Amino acid sequence: MTDLRAATPQMKLFQIVLEGREPMFLMARTSHRASFAFIVHELNAGRTKPNFTVERIDNKLPDERRLGLDDILALGSPSKAEWDPLCGWSVSMTSMTSATEVFEFGLSWSEELVTVFAVDVGDAERIYIDWIQAHHPDKPARASVIYHYAGVELEGRPELMRACSSGKAGVGHWVGTPGRWLIAGPDEPPAGDLVRPASAVKYHRVTATDGDELIVFAESFEEAVGYYVIWHLEAYGDVPQGIVINRKSRWQLVLALASLRDEMDAGEVGVARCTAEDGWHIVDPEDGTVLSDHML
Repeated sequence: MTDLRAATPQMKLFQIVLEGREPMFLMARTSHRASFAFIVHELNAGRTKPNFTVERIDNKLPDERRLGLDDILALGSPSKAEWDPLCGWSVSMTSMTSATEVFEFGLSWSEELVTVFAVDVGDAERIYIDWIQAHHPDKPARASVIYHYAGVELEGRPELMRACSSGKAGVGHWVGTPGRWLIAGPDEPPAGDLVRPASAVKYHRVTATDGDELIVFAESFEEAVGYYVIWHLEAYGDVPQGIVINRKSRWQLVLALASLRDEMDAGEVGVARCTAEDGWHIVDPEDGTVLSDHML
């Protein structure tokens, strides 16, 4: 007989150290899952960009700090943990909801991307296939591409992170104004729009004869050129002698660039800027980032 406990990855105990706050202890299977659950928890509490470090400690604790530890780790459920010198380790009564992760599936017959919430890529693929069979039985069940959002790529998409905190798996639908993601089972009726509606803002790649290329978001070619000129004046003190501009599909903004798609769909205009801390965002024209600096 198969031992199902052996087949399930063991929970680990992580310590979250926060600046100016008491440490928090989380049970999770990986440090990534612990970090992700904590960030979602902070967003739900109205705190953004928490400054923290995460460290695995279940393999470092001395014997006198291990009372009850094996019992709570064997539960197999992501949770907050608490330490009491008399009673040992226990699961917190304020345990956080286990968060799902986000995957975007490329449709084989359209450039649009379907948003799937699932615990891992295998679960996401099953949900996607079930959704295809329920709503598009005449279409191929195989996705053309799958994008997985985690870490800084997901931190830059707060609406998706908030949806993840529900712990529900399924297909995402965009509803309301300013809007949020709702999750429906793959065979359930749509809860809203399958994709986030586009705004009037378009995605442009603008290059000058000097070779510098920017990502620019504007409602027209003329507006995009104007934003580029503002940046060029700030960077070089003059107007570029020539400009080449190309309009691109918003669905080409994926992975690290997907935060730009969310912001343009919300109607934001300007140029793209990238920092190591915050990733890609739309900012005022003079603050843009040259694409060659990021090998895109």
